[in-house]
Amino acid sequence: MHVYICKYCGTMMESSSTPSSSGCPSPDHSSHSWSRICNEGSTEAREGLHAYTCKYCGKLVYCKSTPSSSGCPSPDHSSHSWSRVCDKADPNGKTYQCKKCGVIVKCNSTPSSSGCPQGSHSWHRL
Repeated sequence: MHVYICKYCGTMMESSSTPSSSGCPSPDHSSHSWSRICNEGSTEAREGLHAYTCKYCGKLVYCKSTPSSSGCPSPDHSSHSWSRVCDKADPNGKTYQCKKCGVIVKCNSTPSSSGCPQGSHSWHRL
């Protein structure tokens, strides 16, 4: 499944084709502007995928390979800067939350500290 992100509101979703542009909740835009960030990925942990976070917008996505840099919703950056925080995502794995940015990831081992919008991730196992 492909993963898309709206550069205006930051909504992420899985779809086999580009989602509808109508209904963007951004106060400045009425239509979504979708970018495909993963050809093979998910918004949830799945076996065979890696977890990535963007250091600009803080979004987390699970992909087979490094996500596309296009479509970052950060007001200061138009391109994502992805860091792989987990090599083996696992839906039944341990759950970690970053104490700084609040992102939650499911992984078999402690995730990497890279890619936090607040500097470096500081993981706490939930």
